[in-house]
Amino acid sequence: MQKYILPLMKTIKSKLLLVYLLFTCITLCASIYCYTIYRAREYNSEIKDLIHLISSEILMLNKLELQFVSYDSKNNTFFEGAGSSYVEKHQKTIAGIHAKIALLEKENIANDTIVQNLQLLKVQLIKYNNDYLKFVAMVKERGFRDLGIEGEMRKCIHKIEKSYKNASDESLLLTIRRNEKDYFLRKDTSYISLHQKHVRLFREQIKADKQLTSTEKELYTGWLDDYFSLFTKWMIIDKEIGIDQGIGMTANMKAYNELFELIIQTINAESDRRGIVLSNNNKAILLSAISISVVLSILLSILFSYIFTKPILELSDYIDEIVKNNFSVPARKIKIDSKDEIKDLFDNVNHMVDRIEIYVGEIKKNELIIEESERKFRSMIENSNDAIALINKDGKIMYASSSTSKVIGYSSIEIEGRYVFEEIHPEDKSRLLDHLKEVMLDSGTNLYVEVRKMHKDGEYRWLECHSCNMLNDQSIEAIVTNYRDITNRKLSEFKIDHQYKELQKVNAELDGFVYSASHDLKAPLLSILGITNIAKIDSNEETSVFYFNMIEKNISKLLHVIKDIINFSRNTHLEVERELVDFNQIIQESIQSVSYLENKGNVDFDIHIAEAITFYSDKSRLGMIFSNMISNAIIYHNYNQEKPVVRIAVAAMNQQQIVITISDNGQGISPEYHTRIFDMFYRASTDSKGSGLGLYIVKNIVEKMQGTIELTSIPGVGTQFKMVFENIKPVKNISAQLEIAV
Repeated sequence: MQKYILPLMKTIKSKLLLVYLLFTCITLCASIYCYTIYRAREYNSEIKDLIHLISSEILMLNKLELQFVSYDSKNNTFFEGAGSSYVEKHQKTIAGIHAKIALLEKENIANDTIVQNLQLLKVQLIKYNNDYLKFVAMVKERGFRDLGIEGEMRKCIHKIEKSYKNASDESLLLTIRRNEKDYFLRKDTSYISLHQKHVRLFREQIKADKQLTSTEKELYTGWLDDYFSLFTKWMIIDKEIGIDQGIGMTANMKAYNELFELIIQTINAESDRRGIVLSNNNKAILLSAISISVVLSILLSILFSYIFTKPILELSDYIDEIVKNNFSVPARKIKIDSKDEIKDLFDNVNHMVDRIEIYVGEIKKNELIIEESERKFRSMIENSNDAIALINKDGKIMYASSSTSKVIGYSSIEIEGRYVFEEIHPEDKSRLLDHLKEVMLDSGTNLYVEVRKMHKDGEYRWLECHSCNMLNDQSIEAIVTNYRDITNRKLSEFKIDHQYKELQKVNAELDGFVYSASHDLKAPLLSILGITNIAKIDSNEETSVFYFNMIEKNISKLLHVIKDIINFSRNTHLEVERELVDFNQIIQESIQSVSYLENKGNVDFDIHIAEAITFYSDKSRLGMIFSNMISNAIIYHNYNQEKPVVRIAVAAMNQQQIVITISDNGQGISPEYHTRIFDMFYRASTDSKGSGLGLYIVKNIVEKMQGTIELTSIPGVGTQFKMVFENIKPVKNISAQLEIAV
């Protein structure tokens, strides 16, 4: 037996196995011995843990109740049917408590007090959950704001408020609403009697109102009765819920929580008592077992550590000698049994020394390759048209590539050691400083700036700089900046900018010319038109009057063309103003402006402007639109009918938009012309009396004001133009103006 065991004991594996077996036997014996001792305490601890979990979840139930009352009972989303996350969590918590009680019941706890209290807790939880779900349903039925009973109640009273406008009764209606809100907020029953009294009084006043028909009285009193009935129902449900009064179902759930707390306290007290008894009985036995295990472990550790450490110390000395001599130590033989793994470890160390000599040779060869690559890379950098500079955190240039001389005329030696702000144009120093601050704050990001720096020849050159923060990179520890000369490009940009400004100046002069020319044409034409009217009045010859009429028509047509040209120029070049618009004033002024037109007096104007419209827009452009549309309606009207009329309506679509409708019962426009009616200089027929610019200008004005225009026309019936505009209120601060401009 000894012959077979001793060889096995010479390997590290077998020795460690023996140690592990001894420790395992000791541990196993102690564990088996202590298992029976501690099982009772562990079992009791598991029960206590479950009880504590149940206790914490019961506390969570109370918290979820309060959260439901505080949030979802006053949240429209809950009453609209979206459900309540707090109710869902509450039900999941209830299910979790029941599951834990079921686990405790499966443990067959040998304690009647704990078992009885768990059964009582289980029964009361079921009752409590039923009451809680009923409580949630009643809260939802009661409603909030515009939903549930409260919402229906308010709908009824709002119908009366909107429909019944008698002054004395309206004040009484406000009193009723105030009584209602006082009760909602304070829950004072004295407001109920006041509410009932004022409702009866209001009902009697409705019946006594002689201005109402019997149908209206019946309708209003019906709404009032429905309102009072819903209020009474709300009051009863609110009292049953008892959230603010601490009565009703709220008080019931509070009582449940107190009962749960008492049950849990009883169970915890009984469990703690059992734990103390077990602890006192088993403490001495546990200490004895631990002491024996510790003594045996120490003895075995001392014995086997000596067996293992002797060859390991010898190996450690050998490795230390190898390291100190830079792996040039000759291989050492060790006198150890060949079956011991320590000898294998020695052999592997010797083999490692041989391999390291080979690897050192390869490393030296690779270093030569890296040096060659570095020379190539440096050559590429130094011969590039872009210059590279490494700048430290203080702004000093630590390195400059040789291509620096191509960009700013200085050699690398001349520029290294100098600060980056030297010879920068005074106007650009603050920009460069901001650029470097931004680079230092953002690591790894490439940022861009353009600055002027003095060339060695004494002239400033524009530089395009790209900088990257590499201060945290241990191999660089600098800000890497690539820069190039962009002076020629900047000169081209300045030239383009100058040409653009010159073009703007020419356009402004052209606008002035158009305005002046049109004004100079308009003044003598108006004079001729006035003289023609006087001559017609003084002349008695029909032929002279005929010719004067022809002159007057052509002058009027020319004036209309000049007016269209002026309007087109103004709309093209002037910004949209933001002014408070008086539609009545603009429409009347537009009608007055076309008083010179023939048949103007034969057309009736039907104007409807909605009340309380507060609208901001460009009054001048709106005037152009109304003048063009009204003049077209007069010129192309059908005067063979009994009542030629032009209808103008202004109404609010919503808080941000208005709609303007201009219609007539004139000649109408054929469908084939609808798609081209807004084109420049387009005339539907050779008999057209206009310039062909009117509707084109109208559409351009509408688009300039970010509006829309629609045409509806039936030949022989009439034409309607519908325009929608945005309410562009004045901007109060510069930042907002810039945002709008962008």
